[in-house]
Amino acid sequence: MANWSIGGVTLPTNPHRVTIDSSADYKEITIPAAKALIISLGDKADKMRIEGALVDNTKTKAQIESTWIIPFRSAVHTFVAVLPGDGTGDVSGNWVLTKFTTREIGGYTVSYEYDMELIRGHASSVVIS
Repeated sequence: MANWSIGGVTLPTNPHRVTIDSSADYKEITIPAAKALIISLGDKADKMRIEGALVDNTKTKAQIESTWIIPFRSAVHTFVAVLPGDGTGDVSGNWVLTKFTTREIGGYTVSYEYDMELIRGHASSVVIS
């Protein structure tokens, strides 16, 4: 299977965890001596969290940073195209990258763990810079 691509940047390995949160916006009206009345106001934006590792034994620390870390940090607050390794699934499409976090991992090779958060809403969503 091919590796994931996010914002045109191909990950060195596929994510080890992908979490998607789809939820509704709703209000509860309390009714005495009965269950609450629920009013569903519509869908909230989908939220996706992607976790994995940035490691390539052929690259130096500076190369890993310039290949993956700097491009992802620069993409925060922008639309990014998400393409899973197999090119299918509900996660494919344009998302807004809202957060990108890295943690350097000690050891024999230079590597980082990453955690990115993305949101996707209506097709007419806009990003204001």
